[in-house]
Amino acid sequence: MLKTAVVMGTRPEAIKLAPLIARLRRTPTMAVAVIDTGQQPAAFNATAATFALNADHALNVQRAEQTLADLTADLLAALETTLKELSPDLVIVQGDTQSALTGAIAAARLHIPIAHVEAGLRTGNLDAPFPEEINRRVIAGLAALHFAPTPWARGNLLREGIPSQTIAVTGNPIIDSLEACLNDIAPICKQDGWRRVLVTCHRRESWNGALSGIAAAVRRLADRQADVMVTVILPIAPTPRRVLERLLKNHPRIRFATPLAYPMFLQELLAADLVISDSGGILEEAATLGISTAIIRDQVDRPEALELPWIRLAGTEEKAIIAAAETLLHLGRHDVDLCAGPFGDGKAAKRIVKAILRWRRGGAPLLSWRDEFHPPNQTASRHGRAV
Repeated sequence: MLKTAVVMGTRPEAIKLAPLIARLRRTPTMAVAVIDTGQQPAAFNATAATFALNADHALNVQRAEQTLADLTADLLAALETTLKELSPDLVIVQGDTQSALTGAIAAARLHIPIAHVEAGLRTGNLDAPFPEEINRRVIAGLAALHFAPTPWARGNLLREGIPSQTIAVTGNPIIDSLEACLNDIAPICKQDGWRRVLVTCHRRESWNGALSGIAAAVRRLADRQADVMVTVILPIAPTPRRVLERLLKNHPRIRFATPLAYPMFLQELLAADLVISDSGGILEEAATLGISTAIIRDQVDRPEALELPWIRLAGTEEKAIIAAAETLLHLGRHDVDLCAGPFGDGKAAKRIVKAILRWRRGGAPLLSWRDEFHPPNQTASRHGRAV
C-alpha cells in the first residue's frame, strides 16, 4: 500500500487536484490523506464542496493581518508536524502557492519524496509572478517526480538539469475538472445587444502600480464600448480588492462579484465575449473553451496559449490593454474541440496515477511517449513576453 499525502489550501489547488484525489482514492493500492492548510479557507471550502472533496486534516493557519512571511512560517511548522505524524511514502503538491512551497520543504526536511503537479512553468523573472516564480523553482529542486502539463514545461525542467526520467508530460488536471463540470452548467441567458466582459486581477506584482492602470483600462473600455457589460470578480486579498472597488465604482455597466463557486464561475466564463485576466488557471480554461482573452501581465508562464488567435498578451499599460481588448471583442467566440487544446485532454489525473504507480515499482521513464499528453499543433517556444 502506497501512503500518499496531498497538500492543498487554495481555490486553484482544489480545482486542479480534485480529479487526481478522486482517482487516487479509487486506486486499491493507494491510501490518501488530504491536508487542507487553511491558506484560503472560505474559497477553498466552497470549491472543495463542489467536488465533494473532503480533507482528512485541517491546519487552520490563517490569522488576521498575516504577512506572507508569517503565512509561510506558520504553514511550514504545521505541515512538518502533520507529515511527521502521517509518515507518508509520497507527498503531492500542486503549482506554486505557499501551501505547495511549504509542503515540499516540510516533506524534504523529513526525507519524504515529493511529486509536483503542474511542474515546469516559468517566466524567467523572479519578480513576476511573485512569489510564485520563486516557489516553483524551489519545488523543482526538491521534487522526485515532476508532472509537467505540456512539452514546453518539460523543456524548462530539462534546461534546469532535472533528469528526464523523473518528468512526465500529463496535461493539466484543470481540464479534467473543466470537462467534468461542463455538462452540469446551466447557461446564463444573455440579453440581446449586450457583450459581456469578465475581469479578474489579483497578481501581487501588480499591486504597487500596474493595478491602477489596469482598472483605468477596464473603465475606459466600458466608456468606449457602449454595448459592453463588465463583471469584475474581486480578489480575495484586501489590498487589490480595495483598489479595484475605488477605481471602478459607480459605473452603470460595471458590476462587482465576490469569488464564485466553480460552477457559478464557469457560468460567467461561458457567457463572456471577452476575458481580461492575469490568472493562469482562467487562461487555461479560456484557451480550452475558445473564449477571447487579454492577458494583463507583462510576461506569461503559459506561452502555449499565445499560439491561439483568441489569446493576446496585453501587458499592464492602459492603452495596450484597451487595444488588445477591442481587437479581441471583434473576433467573437471560437468553436473548439474541448479535448484538443494546448493544456490537456481530460486525462491528466489518469496519467499522474499511472506514473506514480510506475515510479513505485522502480520503472523509468515515468510514462512512455505513447502514454504522455501531446498537444495538437503547438510550437509554444518563442512567446512569453509582451511587446
